[in-house]
Amino acid sequence: MANNQQAEKGQVRSFSFASPTVHPITDVESGRNGPRRRSPHDYLPTRRSKLCCCGCCGATVLLLGVTILVLALTVFKVKDPEVTMNNLHLDRLFVPGIGTPENPISVNATLTADISIKNPNVASFRFRNSTTEFFYEGVTVGAAYAPDGYVKARRTARMNVTVDVMTDRVVLDTNATAAVVVEER
Repeated sequence: MANNQQAEKGQVRSFSFASPTVHPITDVESGRNGPRRRSPHDYLPTRRSKLCCCGCCGATVLLLGVTILVLALTVFKVKDPEVTMNNLHLDRLFVPGIGTPENPISVNATLTADISIKNPNVASFRFRNSTTEFFYEGVTVGAAYAPDGYVKARRTARMNVTVDVMTDRVVLDTNATAAVVVEER
């Protein structure tokens, strides 16, 4: 009967509260006198805090980029390895006899070269079998055969390289004898 009287007077009593995210209510509307509880809406970041977070993230990315660039141009710059010949040893000398008019000197030799490969880089490197040919005026006069290997970072590796020298190919050129034999005038 009390509800009918309130309905006739135009007063309707609601049993549900308004949503705090759409229409926040105050302590007076809720009928509480104590401290108001915070809603999840109160903890959402503001525009200022979002800008501050993005600024800090951007500054961090920029600082990391500059650091990587400086390291790449200074510390991690790739340098060429240094190759040094320590010793040269004559293994075999082949003289087939007195030369012919077409081939006045016929001497071939096999040498073993003790070489060092110094790696100045901060990273190690590997290399495969290699052949190096020596030319004199377009003619192959020798070949060096190096085995594959591995050189650690900032270390030096030593290895033996076989070198075949074919002097008979040099002598066929008449200008080569003048380069080898020095005449006094």
